[in-house]
Amino acid sequence: MNRLMLPLGLIGLLGLLSALLPSRAPVLGKGPSAAGLLAMVTRAEGGQAAAQFNLGARYSAGDGVPKDSQRAVEWYRKAAEQGHPKAQVNLGLAYANGDGVAKDLEEAAGWYRRTAEAGYPRAQFNLGLCYALGAGVSKDTTEAARWYREAAEQDLAEAQNNLGSCHVNGEGVTQDRVEGYAWYAVAAANRDRLAASNKAAMSRTMTVNELRLARQRSGQLRQGLAKRQRKTD
Repeated sequence: MNRLMLPLGLIGLLGLLSALLPSRAPVLGKGPSAAGLLAMVTRAEGGQAAAQFNLGARYSAGDGVPKDSQRAVEWYRKAAEQGHPKAQVNLGLAYANGDGVAKDLEEAAGWYRRTAEAGYPRAQFNLGLCYALGAGVSKDTTEAARWYREAAEQDLAEAQNNLGSCHVNGEGVTQDRVEGYAWYAVAAANRDRLAASNKAAMSRTMTVNELRLARQRSGQLRQGLAKRQRKTD
């Protein structure tokens, strides 16, 4: 679930000579795309957070530059300290996984929290996982469910699935199988495979009336999410 978020729409850019990138490993290759990479490096060096995040993502993936987790962390940190939400999440993931930096679950949760409180759904989901697992924070199922809900209401499918599980199992919320099924259905409509499996399994254990109520509730949830989306567009 904690996937590294790479910037959308990036294509592989081949290299520059090492002389163009002092203090960095040389990027092999040449071609017209080299100018684009150089421009990104220039913007990153100049302090542009988006470019710093994109460069960190390239080092993390080995996209156009040699794969280098430590350099990825360096660039993520520069962008994260400027408040770039995806960089903050990726820096949190680096700490959680010990990728390019010493593993530190408390530091990971701290970076997630900064972005979660700013309203970024992926960070909210990750912070919910931290509370559910007791990873870097004291285990607290109520807090886990709260952060899952924050992300679920912004239409993040993984959070919708986990919130459904909270309701089904009574973890951090009052147990409510109808509400749980409804969130599974919403997540499944968002192409979450685990939610689709959970929904199918539940449908075999629910009464006809429970299923009727759950389907009504899922429709209400979808309408509410669509209305919220229209307000933010």
